[in-house]
Amino acid sequence: MLHWFGRLIRTLRARLDKVLRVNTYRLVGDTLVKGRGTRRNSRIRLADVKSWQILPEMGFDVVMIELESCETYQWLDDYNDLIEVLRTCLPDAEQVDD
Repeated sequence: MLHWFGRLIRTLRARLDKVLRVNTYRLVGDTLVKGRGTRRNSRIRLADVKSWQILPEMGFDVVMIELESCETYQWLDDYNDLIEVLRTCLPDAEQVDD
């Protein structure tokens, strides 16, 4: 019974996070927007991205984005929507570990 309840809570939380745009990403024009995009550091112009790299973790990915200004962002990508946008718009900027 307790196991079933835990699964229900995790499922509801994941759906609520998606609705509230927690750790979700979308492309608006030429700008990558994290969540609702209300903070200054939650928007990145694609033209400013120098490189990006996927750091796989258990259950989600961390995406490190380096800008031309040498700023670095580490964003969690729970739903793979960030990776999808970056691979579609900036495939040549991806850094792959060999």
